[in-house]
Amino acid sequence: MGKSRDIELLAGQARRAARNLKTRAASRAPRRRGTPLSTDPRELFIGEYSRFAARCRSAIEPGLAIVAIDRFTGKMSAFMKLRAQPGELVTAVVGRHGCTDVYLDGSDRLSLRHLLVAVDPVTEWRPGSELRYRVLDLRTRSGFRDEHGRELKSIVCEGAAILEAADYQLYLLPLGDPTDWPATGDDAWDCIPERVYFDEQTALAEGTRPVEMKRPKRKLLEPLLDLPSGRTSRITVVSPPTSVSESLVEGGEDPIAQLVVNGLDGRKTISVGASALDRGVLLGRYSRCNAGATLFTETVSRVHLLVIRCGDWICAIDTGSRNGTRQGGSEIRAVLLDRATRLSLGLDGDSVYWDWLQ
Repeated sequence: MGKSRDIELLAGQARRAARNLKTRAASRAPRRRGTPLSTDPRELFIGEYSRFAARCRSAIEPGLAIVAIDRFTGKMSAFMKLRAQPGELVTAVVGRHGCTDVYLDGSDRLSLRHLLVAVDPVTEWRPGSELRYRVLDLRTRSGFRDEHGRELKSIVCEGAAILEAADYQLYLLPLGDPTDWPATGDDAWDCIPERVYFDEQTALAEGTRPVEMKRPKRKLLEPLLDLPSGRTSRITVVSPPTSVSESLVEGGEDPIAQLVVNGLDGRKTISVGASALDRGVLLGRYSRCNAGATLFTETVSRVHLLVIRCGDWICAIDTGSRNGTRQGGSEIRAVLLDRATRLSLGLDGDSVYWDWLQ
């Protein structure tokens, strides 16, 4: 089926050349860059449209384009094409670390690993197939915003999304229909469907709907909301990853699985409930992660692995780690947790073992 990811870095970034040793401390202000050339998403889109239109127009299979435009220069810094796959979750990480996919080194307001984009597997392989994807903040200080300045941490999208992360305007644009990309930027902007937002916590009085998950089958999970159809982008605002201060098994829940984390200095067993999986569990050396801050060795990245439910899937996703995540000796980007699964992180023998309890 060919490559799932096509990446173009267009602002002189030297991937993996930077040492990436430090992220910005809270006490230090980011370096000043003057005044943004534009803060208008429409103006930035139209100004750079000719640079990415042909790339988008050439896609005849379902997928997602990620266009990153520097708001201070008005220039496109990166373009990525994610090709959706049957039976496979396709992911991309946006950040300031040289191992991320959409590598943006022009602003230290961006975290080393800032956003994860995960495209659900498609059930049909034809132009115009419905595409569903998730954008998730990797528990950074600043998160991301929508085009109206609303602060967000996690969204599920069906259609286009226009977002802002640090000094970058991000356009997430479904691919597969060449007629969506007319000759002029003005016409193309008018073709982007209206973004309609739904808030999961407002729509459901009880919050996230409990989901039954069982090990023997890949259970098809019902959607959180019954969203309207039509020429709109449907964006659901969902809860962000579980924080380190929150339990991974909420009151009234039974644990559905265990994460067994093994490092050179010890072993930790973590019970995980359905609600935490909906939101996401982060593993890595940073204190903002749910496990590993005192266990993992230096070859494990600060934010290394995310375990989360995406659509009908429970997955472990490597978040752009320097030394990778492996299963059975093979490096993986995303793996379905449908049975007892053991993953190796970094280079020094650190590992995570997933064990279904139900």
